[in-house]
Amino acid sequence: MAAKTKDLASLFGKDLTGFKIIETVEVYRLIQPGAYGTGGVRKYSFGYFINSKLAGLLAATNKKKGYQTRNALVLTNGTDTYDLEARINIQFADEKVTAHDLRQDALRVLSSEQRQILEMKH
Repeated sequence: MAAKTKDLASLFGKDLTGFKIIETVEVYRLIQPGAYGTGGVRKYSFGYFINSKLAGLLAATNKKKGYQTRNALVLTNGTDTYDLEARINIQFADEKVTAHDLRQDALRVLSSEQRQILEMKH
């Protein structure tokens, strides 16, 4: 759930007990090549991930759509989360839902026989 505060500046002078800084990976879509230091201007943030492998897979499977990743330090207390570079309130992506969706997308391109192989017990 997002915090009621709008940006990091709203925390200046506040008690930050319970907050910690963690490293995450943001997945976002690009629109303008050559800007934002990664080949384009960020248009849409898909979300912030603690699981960097999952974030990388999401971006890789959507590369043709312009998805990229960047490491992002965030300040969080588990409920309220702020991107320290962008200085804005953000929300974590639902990693379970994203992993499930990526699995389903991968399974869709397999033949019936290939899916049966994956379902076999060892």
